[in-house]
Amino acid sequence: MTLAMTIRIAYEGAKVGFVFSRRGVVMEAASSFFLPRLIGHSKALYTLIFWTAISILTSSRYLTTTGGVFPASSSHFGDLFAETLPTSEAVLPRALELAAQIASQTSPISTYLMREMMYRGPTSAEGTHLLDSELMVQLYDKEDKTEGIRSFVEKRPVKFRGDFKTGVPQAVPWWEPLNIVPARRAARTGSSKL
Repeated sequence: MTLAMTIRIAYEGAKVGFVFSRRGVVMEAASSFFLPRLIGHSKALYTLIFWTAISILTSSRYLTTTGGVFPASSSHFGDLFAETLPTSEAVLPRALELAAQIASQTSPISTYLMREMMYRGPTSAEGTHLLDSELMVQLYDKEDKTEGIRSFVEKRPVKFRGDFKTGVPQAVPWWEPLNIVPARRAARTGSSKL
């Protein structure tokens, strides 16, 4: 569930694994979307095509296929963690320090929009330019943009107060929302197996 987070911090000795295949289930919490984008497909998924047992044991790219568990500092995870810290006790204070910095210095609306642009943006440079230009124009008169520029010019700490009801541009959502309700629901029979 931490894959969707913007910044991930871990104790370097923490045991991390994507053990879904060892439990007979599939990846959840959108991890199949985030993991390959964060560390690359080759590290996220190891394709089993006539590899020997030695290849499997020496490969550094088999997180989901083998369900192996590795320390957070392992090269298996690439850049998954922004920081790995020497003690588990250091993780929470560092996370809180970063959270305080983000809360006091960044616009929640800008942060939200940039994240959505990365995950839901167009697939070409031209399309991306059209989107970011439209969002910039629509942000021009918004409270957070005015405060961000004013605090910079006045050389003082920023105080963002924009809210999502009035601060988000009209172009949002630019993506087509998913319909998660099946067209035809199959009748369920029997009781749950869980």
